[in-house]
Amino acid sequence: MSLTKSWIIIITIICIVLGSGCTKLNQSDSLPVSNNNENPAPISQDQLTAAVNTTGIQLLKQICDDGEEPNVILSPFSLSAILAVLQNGAQGETKEELNTLINPGQLPAEELNRNYLTAIDDLVTAGWEDGGKKTTVIELANSLWIDEQLPIKEPFLQTADSYYHSEAFNVDFADKSTIPTMNRWIEEKTHGKITDHVTRLPDEPSLAAFNSLYFNGKWQSPFDPSKTKPEKFVTTNKKAIQVDMMNDTQWIGYYENEQAQIGKFDYYGCSMLVILPKGNINDYIKNLDNQQIQTAIQNAEDREAQVKFPKLILRQNNHLNEHLQLMGMKSSFDPQQADFTNITDNGLYIDVLSQECYISVDEEGTEAAALTSVLFTRGLVDGKQDSPVEFYINKPFIFVINDDKNGLILFIGKVEDPQATGGSNNNSTSPNISSQEIANDPGKVLTDDEFVFAGGVRLGMTYEEVLQILDGYDEAYDNAPGVKSVVKDGIHYGFYQIDESFTNQSDLPRDDVYRLLHLSSESYQGEFPRGIKIGDSIEDVLSKFPGQNKNLRKWAHQMIYGKDEIGSPRAFLQFTMHNEAYRFVATTSNQVLELTFDRNNQVRLITCAKEDS
Repeated sequence: MSLTKSWIIIITIICIVLGSGCTKLNQSDSLPVSNNNENPAPISQDQLTAAVNTTGIQLLKQICDDGEEPNVILSPFSLSAILAVLQNGAQGETKEELNTLINPGQLPAEELNRNYLTAIDDLVTAGWEDGGKKTTVIELANSLWIDEQLPIKEPFLQTADSYYHSEAFNVDFADKSTIPTMNRWIEEKTHGKITDHVTRLPDEPSLAAFNSLYFNGKWQSPFDPSKTKPEKFVTTNKKAIQVDMMNDTQWIGYYENEQAQIGKFDYYGCSMLVILPKGNINDYIKNLDNQQIQTAIQNAEDREAQVKFPKLILRQNNHLNEHLQLMGMKSSFDPQQADFTNITDNGLYIDVLSQECYISVDEEGTEAAALTSVLFTRGLVDGKQDSPVEFYINKPFIFVINDDKNGLILFIGKVEDPQATGGSNNNSTSPNISSQEIANDPGKVLTDDEFVFAGGVRLGMTYEEVLQILDGYDEAYDNAPGVKSVVKDGIHYGFYQIDESFTNQSDLPRDDVYRLLHLSSESYQGEFPRGIKIGDSIEDVLSKFPGQNKNLRKWAHQMIYGKDEIGSPRAFLQFTMHNEAYRFVATTSNQVLELTFDRNNQVRLITCAKEDS
């Protein structure tokens, strides 16, 4: 049976972030010692699991309804865990609204906290050991960063420590070293997958709360890398793109009903559910609920399947203020109505609540990380088949990763374009948190992620990979030994056989493979990095980059930003004598964007190159 409809894959994973730097509050010294984390009572997790999963699915629907991005990734458990920490500091309407999301059954606070303690302990002990190494690694951490002038209430700190293993740090938010310290904490605990998350703070920062979640799971049945090859993936708008497709024949958990075909891929102690709707993917998401997911997991039968699974690297930063308010969590964001008086009597309200996620899926398994951040400021107050099924994930899909013991959804998302590796700040209501986005942000220096060209071409790709994406060429040349080039739609692509002589390509293997190191155009009508096009004025170009030194000066070499040093991201403007025209260059550590202007100060030639710069 060929699967020809849209795919949905849901992935649930947990991840952690640990703290570093600043003055750490030692609860064991300053607060009464609680034994709540010793031999927790065997309390049912069903209500907690249902609440976490339901909130995550509702949030997925909210973000997908916006339709701003082809891909969505979020972590239901990371969000719920930090909200559970904070509900212990809330009172009145604010607490009721938080409980609507994480505790709809209205469990007593003690029971809810114990349930979370049990869930966290179950997750971090999931998986098996093989040769002294865990085959499934799950790490979770919470931290509180408290303004040194804020009088915090000890019972709140004690509860956060005893049940949620929260670290607490006294900090001076006015100190320029505080943001780098928090970012080091985040980067360390997400194993380098989430970096530079915090860029700015609210005008009067008082408290920052973080939950980090890290997952690294090996497939019980890994894919054979030799069978991975470029194949077509058809996006929602019917555009065919080339992706690295893993291929194998495997035994998977398989379930089918009138709405979808579903495959279950096992890690050790966790699993990924892949859902292929038989109808429209967006209609399926609108009707998706936790019961459907649990039914599929419980009724999946072992089946042999011919599997096609695209390799993925996705990241996204979602600002959740508006989404959560639409889901009923309103007063927390209101300076006049927020009630966090169990944290402090100095009125607090949430300025920004965001979540940044990363996921990578390859032949060996899956690595994922999530960082949920809450920034406060001061307010006013067995049936085997004879023939294998075909499970081809070659169209849009939803992914879910959950732990097998309690059924908690750790990560969930939607993929419409596997090549769109960087996600934008969805519903961005504040510039406080940075994203790992491919966006034309004039306040940021040029990054490697912005060097993406027609159909998903990137510098460093092999000759074969580029031709697969371009679906052929208009002209082709063998320029010289070790050099090839093709022309497609007005762009000239230059390929070089990478060997030991290429000392300026530190991140490429010396394997004698032809790779794309150079492309240029004088006629292509599409966009290049930063949305730049042929014919753009020099003023428009400069407005797309940071820097102050932008007044045009003939015969000058003007640094726009950065330092004129190898390895330093930088940009400069130069007036060339032989052309009597300007030339603009912006570099990352490994790529170069060069713009040549005509005498009317309009872009005439765009060149992009791959080299240590």
